[in-house]
Amino acid sequence: MAKRVLGFIGLPKFRWDVIWLPFGPLGASAICLYVDHLSHQKR
Repeated sequence: MAKRVLGFIGLPKFRWDVIWLPFGPLGASAICLYVDHLSHQKR
């Protein structure tokens, strides 16, 4: 019984992870592009 309750509590976390998976690389590349942009402005 306890395992079932814990399973249901754990589901939203798993879904959030799946939703955020595509945004991880996008965010990292956006930060890299922003830093690159700033470094080009200083020249």
